[in-house]
Amino acid sequence: MAVELATLHKRVVRLMGVIDRFGSYESVRLPSRRNPPGRQGQSNRRTIQKVCVRHLSLADTRQAVTPDHWWLPMRQEWANLGLQPGDKVIFTTKIHRAKKGYQGDELGVKGTHRLVRVEYGPSPNVKDVTLISRSNLVTRYHQAQARNEILTTELENLHREYQASQATLEQWQTDLNQLHQELNKAGQINLHLTDDLQHLQHQLSWTCPLKYAYGLVGITAIAAFSGGLFLGQWTVTPPSTLHQPGNRIHQSP
Repeated sequence: MAVELATLHKRVVRLMGVIDRFGSYESVRLPSRRNPPGRQGQSNRRTIQKVCVRHLSLADTRQAVTPDHWWLPMRQEWANLGLQPGDKVIFTTKIHRAKKGYQGDELGVKGTHRLVRVEYGPSPNVKDVTLISRSNLVTRYHQAQARNEILTTELENLHREYQASQATLEQWQTDLNQLHQELNKAGQINLHLTDDLQHLQHQLSWTCPLKYAYGLVGITAIAAFSGGLFLGQWTVTPPSTLHQPGNRIHQSP
């Protein structure tokens, strides 16, 4: 059962709770002896930053209290911790009586403001504010941020490797294009050489038979000339005396 903070009025207690949200409101100080009307150009209005602590409980017994949440001025004790919604805190305070309600539209005009109710809760003068644990949401956010930094670094490394690979690929492509050009030039040279070789073969196909024919004519002429000389070396006996006794063909020495 929750403990009524009204029963702890004027007692110093240690409370524990969870940061719920942050907010602000505009305060108007009514003119009085202690707060005379401001000079011309000055205003009695001011904006107050506040923090809402929810799930309040007694730190010693972990017993819940009512009211279970309370708005406290965002003083330096809270600001130093860099609090975020979901953070769990513990602090020392004195239970006091507070007037909570809504003031009318004509702020600053005496007699127009009205108070709705009186409640008991923590005093704004807190002490020993301590952060017990960070919010799971904040922890997950920091973890996700750390993972994001790692992934960003890996992505940058991959991008640099990709750029280096792209430069190497472009160099290979340039070398390949040059090789293709050289192959095309070699192919053209080979084609010209083939045409020249075919032309030479065609010329040889006509030149060789003529030389062969000329050679046969020369051989024939030499043979004929040699035969004439051979025949001239024999002595021919007339036919009328060929069959006479004692006559025969004599070879000249």
